[in-house]
Amino acid sequence: MKITKTINLKKYDNRKLYAPVGELSDQGHYITLKDVAQVIREGNKVQISDKGGNDVTNEVLTQVVASMKLSNGTLVKLIRG
Repeated sequence: MKITKTINLKKYDNRKLYAPVGELSDQGHYITLKDVAQVIREGNKVQISDKGGNDVTNEVLTQVVASMKLSNGTLVKLIRG
């Protein structure tokens, strides 16, 4: 059984995503949408909040999917569920 962890990320006004100390490594650092996709592929969950503490996880995950350049057929399957 794979242990999953919820990774808490911050989204700044400049659209950069930041992984605070201890979330993905011993040091805090900026991450890309590609990094977020990899974290999820590894079986983890993500929780992303903006500067005001608002949950923006769905917004960022939509950006992740859009950046993946999926085929029309795959996108239709996603929409249909």
